[in-house]
Amino acid sequence: VLQNVSDSIISLVTEE
Repeated sequence: VLQNVSDSIISLVTEE
């Protein structure tokens, strides 16, 4: 579960 959350956050952080 946390893996999915981290992936989502990373996606936003690396969205730039």
